Amino acid sequence: MGDVESGGSAPCYLSLSPDATRLAAANYGDGTLALIDLDPVTGAVKAICDRFQPQGRGADPDRQDGPHAHCALFAEDGRAIYYVDLGLDRVFRHRLDDQGIADTQIAFEAPAGYGPRHLLFHPDGAHALLLCELAAELLLLRRDGLGFQLIEAVPTAPERSEAKNLGGHLAIDAAGAVWVSNRGHNSLVEFRLENDRLVRQRWFATGSASPRHFLFDGSTVLIAHEEGENVTRLDLSGRTEASRQAVAVPGAAFLIDAAV
Repeated sequence: MGDVESGGSAPCYLSLSPDATRLAAANYGDGTLALIDLDPVTGAVKAICDRFQPQGRGADPDRQDGPHAHCALFAEDGRAIYYVDLGLDRVFRHRLDDQGIADTQIAFEAPAGYGPRHLLFHPDGAHALLLCELAAELLLLRRDGLGFQLIEAVPTAPERSEAKNLGGHLAIDAAGAVWVSNRGHNSLVEFRLENDRLVRQRWFATGSASPRHFLFDGSTVLIAHEEGENVTRLDLSGRTEASRQAVAVPGAAFLIDAAV
């Protein structure tokens, strides 16, 4: 209910606080993170309570000409939020209070030109995963106080490819496996965390171009292809690639479970 501006240009990621009283919006166009207050009873959007916009540029003149927010995750029971900036190769941590952002620090700095896209905390509580779009690498991080230390970086694609590859989406399934999509290699790859290492397991061709987002549905996965303009369904129950089903969806970029 209600409406409010995203606080910046080209919003690309939304995150809900654990108590459902705040919404975080990451704006890719100008790198702005906006905190939006919600009505605690109805959930209606109220107003922007705070904004954060870093300054600078990265090593890639085309993709890192300025800050480009790509992910914002609430943490610590809503007392903090981690913001991933593809343009600056950084993950910021913001401590939150009742008014908004109380202070900010750099939680992690990726190698120059890596273009971090999505961050997830591993269920073990000790690790985090950072998918880097421009480098097409998955970084395994160890939580270190309020920030992170890099343990390992692995390619997101399972094999060399002539096509330019970009990291797509990052997710952790119910069993704790880490999954990434590749835009260019057009694949879905499973990793397991074993003894502080990321070990690649299975991989599947997604059946179309530029898989930006995917959603697990039991033993199957739905994959949205922006350039392929369709959504495919893959059966992950076997050890080999299963037959794919597809439905046309022009510009498919994101999927959501309507039952949630």
